[in-house]
Amino acid sequence: MGRFPTGVSVVLGSQNDELIGLTINSFTSVSLDPPLLLFCTRHKSRSAARLTDCHAFTINPLGESQLAESQYFAGSRASSLTPAIERNGDLVWLTHANASFVCEPEASHPAADHMIVVARVTGLMGPERSAPPLVYHEGAYARLTARHDEEIQAPAGCAQ
Repeated sequence: MGRFPTGVSVVLGSQNDELIGLTINSFTSVSLDPPLLLFCTRHKSRSAARLTDCHAFTINPLGESQLAESQYFAGSRASSLTPAIERNGDLVWLTHANASFVCEPEASHPAADHMIVVARVTGLMGPERSAPPLVYHEGAYARLTARHDEEIQAPAGCAQ
């Protein structure tokens, strides 16, 4: 699966004013009606268990300038980074994320050593235009090299 590039997001919640965060790279849309998203996390993740106990949390897709935030919420808290966050009661989100999906836990499903967490989207915040995404590929962070506005042609023999 490392050959499949993915975006990087941070899931944020709060319990008793304590910030809970988790970096993920398994995030996708499930349904438009109702609006549902999912992400996957290890069963052993204490942060994921605490997030799914929150009545609401946000999923924040990161821009390429947010590598430090990704590493921070992945457990590298040794840096002096203080993440730029905003709060409204128990709801917390990253200030400069490409979007912040406000979610409520909908369901969770065990899947081998991981848990599939399904979330209902109740709100959306974010900038008018997104920054280039932070990408994870072959075990390392990566950047897109260019944006192509023209249509990309599939090689001969590939399904379109």
